[in-house]
This record gives sequence, C-alpha cells and structure tokens, in this order.
Amino acid sequence: MYTEVANGGFGPMYGILGITPSGQHDQPGITAVEEYLQNPQLNEPVGFPLIAAGCSVWWYVSLTKPGNPVCLFDWDGWDWPERDSPEVAVSHTVPTLAEWLVRWADGHDVWPPLDHE
Repeated sequence: MYTEVANGGFGPMYGILGITPSGQHDQPGITAVEEYLQNPQLNEPVGFPLIAAGCSVWWYVSLTKPGNPVCLFDWDGWDWPERDSPEVAVSHTVPTLAEWLVRWADGHDVWPPLDHE
C-alpha cells in the first residue's frame, strides 16, 4: 500500500497516515510511525495506526495477525489501562485490510461500522 500507492493521504475520513513526515494526509504533523512509537502498549494487541478518525477514535491494522485485520479503537473506551487490555476499547473489526480497502474503494462507508464484533 505504502510502496505502490502513496505515503498516506488516500482512504476514508482524514486519509491514511503517512509513514514519514512527507506523507500526505489531513492530520499534519502526525505520522503512523510516530503514533506507533508513542503508544507501544497498543502495538501487539491492536496494531499499527492507520487513520486518525477524529476525537479519540483511530483505525489500526494488525501487522502480525493473518489477513491483517483492521479494528476501530476508541481511547475513551479504555477506562482502566492499568487493569484492562486495550482490546476492550475495540468496537469493530474488519477481518482483512484488503476487505476494508475494498469497502472504501467501492464507495461503501467504513464509518460508522454497521456491525459489532
């Protein structure tokens, strides 16, 4: 995606975050790498930051799970970080990054999620 399409700037909402500061997206000053490094507690259970969806809501993609599922994470839903896994704040998951991108490319809105898992 990053090597064949663009360094961010495409996709739903504010656009997929760029990997480097030269990436094009509607959230200037934020890169996916910086966000990933700032929140290491999310890396394994939630994944890699894909899109800042507004307020405290983010789309993340797993880089380790088969199919690279995409999940919607809401910081406001993680009331007890010292007790609960970040996964309690995941409200929706699309099974694969490919499916999530196809939904968007076909003109279907990925926000708000229509079903919850």
